[in-house]
Amino acid sequence: MLNLLAEEYLGFICRHLPGLEGVLLRRLLYRRLFKRLGGDSLIYAGVFLSHTYNIEAGNNLSINSGAMIDGRGGISIGDGVMIGPYSVIISSTHQIMSMGV
Repeated sequence: MLNLLAEEYLGFICRHLPGLEGVLLRRLLYRRLFKRLGGDSLIYAGVFLSHTYNIEAGNNLSINSGAMIDGRGGISIGDGVMIGPYSVIISSTHQIMSMGV
């Protein structure tokens, strides 16, 4: 619960900070909030991340402006991945029930 509050409020504050300072602050914040965030991550301004406690990312991750990632169902991102601008990645888990005929 505390992670979600930190993600919501601190993410809102850091989300649109420009320049190198913004990149560094986002890296520090999401290093704490992600399940795992490898080294040399680059998260540009305007990226919307939610449920980061279920996101694992390798080294040299780059997420471009406007991307939206929701890790509710768990996401695993490898090394050297570049996520383009305005990309949307959403994971969720749903229990599927079948009805017998």
